[in-house]
Amino acid sequence: MTAHAPQSALNLRDLAPNVTAKVRDGDLAKAQLALLAIGAGLVGAAWLTVGGKNFYFAYLVGYMGVLGICLGALFFTMVQHITRAGWSVVVRRTAENIAGALPLMAVLFAPVLLGAHDLFHHWMEPKAGDEVLAGKSAWLNTTFFYARAAIYFAIWVGLAAFFRSQSIKQDASGDPAISLRLARVAAPGLLLFALSTSFAAFDWIMSLDPHWFSTIFGITYFAGGVMAFFAFTILVLRWLGTKGYLKDAVTTEHFHDLGKFLFAFMVFWTYTNFSQYMLIWYANLPEETAWYAHRAQHGWSAVGTLLILGHFFVPFAFLMSRHVKRNPIGLAVGAVFMLVIHGMDMQYLILPNLSHGETAAPAGEVAHADFAHAFGEYLHTIGWADFGCYVGLLALLGGFVLLNVRRTNLVPVRDPRLAESLHFHNI
Repeated sequence: MTAHAPQSALNLRDLAPNVTAKVRDGDLAKAQLALLAIGAGLVGAAWLTVGGKNFYFAYLVGYMGVLGICLGALFFTMVQHITRAGWSVVVRRTAENIAGALPLMAVLFAPVLLGAHDLFHHWMEPKAGDEVLAGKSAWLNTTFFYARAAIYFAIWVGLAAFFRSQSIKQDASGDPAISLRLARVAAPGLLLFALSTSFAAFDWIMSLDPHWFSTIFGITYFAGGVMAFFAFTILVLRWLGTKGYLKDAVTTEHFHDLGKFLFAFMVFWTYTNFSQYMLIWYANLPEETAWYAHRAQHGWSAVGTLLILGHFFVPFAFLMSRHVKRNPIGLAVGAVFMLVIHGMDMQYLILPNLSHGETAAPAGEVAHADFAHAFGEYLHTIGWADFGCYVGLLALLGGFVLLNVRRTNLVPVRDPRLAESLHFHNI
């Protein structure tokens, strides 16, 4: 019996000759440079006008919000491989390009390292006699903190580079064995991803208040990041469609599914946050409730209300409709709205720690503070940089993603499941 060589996958040219496989030379370059300039300008202006501790907190808001998008892209890529999904092949290269920005995020982590003593001074410079921090010192110490950060980025950058490079390699060879290899690597990759993402959320957000703890906190950050990834991806794909790319490959059917995932992770974020709040409220332990009590002051109660409404009730009603998910304008509006709310979520998690340690307001005063007064206090508390850094880092991400888009094929042109994806139809 004669052994046969593995059959290579068909090319995009054979399956859909009307689909443009690659960005034309020089096209999208101006948009790429504009986004990078806007991003650098906003972050630089924040540094020059705000500076110091306030800048580092504002920068951390933007950084953790945008990092969640990149990590969401890496998660999506691995899940598609481990499940051997067919519908998402034409979308997956965009996710690979977003995850491919993780080396940029490693570089952009530098300001967090520079401002570490301003951000994490509670445990980096603990007060004498603090038994809680003494008990956590094996984890919360400067040397191990920096070492863990290096490990996290090594995992993320390594996984993102491997999956993207192998997918690009398959564009040339059409070897189906590459898909099988990526499916096998995705299993341990997802385990490393889950652990590193949770610990990073503990280190870079939860440890801002080192006396507080929540074992579900890493999942709440993950849920918000993946939700923001789907919102960002929808906008990137819609914009590319207006430029004449992918509009015949990524159809209404694919956007419908992306809208489903946006809706699903919005609900999952709500579920995890409610679970965290309910358990802390029910136990009523002072070391746990203090975190929420602190966010009932200085206008943050209004932000909490806005998150309940804007991160769940409003998008739940808006995105539930099949018609909205299949409407280009409606879905884009929902995606923009969720990105804005994601930024406010990062503010709620991070910025109240700027005033950590101030005397708590009397319980009655907090309980009876009306929304309008609290929202006005919130607007007085924050500065433009608390939004500017988030928008600036989103722009930097968008510019870097366009750089990746221009360097590679727009879709995995010889993936074995490409034909299934091109003819995907929602039931």
